Amino acid sequence: MPSNDRTRVALYAIARILGLPNSTFRRRYPDIAQEIADRRTAPIVKAARQTEEVRLAARNAKLKRENHQLNSSSNWPWRRFNV
Repeated sequence: MPSNDRTRVALYAIARILGLPNSTFRRRYPDIAQEIADRRTAPIVKAARQTEEVRLAARNAKLKRENHQLNSSSNWPWRRFNV
């Protein structure tokens, strides 16, 4: 199938156009059905991956700030005892 990001076709719509029940279309054309399903879920997976990357980057930055604050403070035992 040619890639067209603006048009997201539903499997049941194609089955209806062909005059087939959804289950029959899936059974007769499993490769096409899987390709349609993959194309519909790809943007969701990509967005979830980006969201997870942003969350991890923010957490990493927070941990770096906290680590820097702890290293520069005099609360650590090796700073108190000059070890």
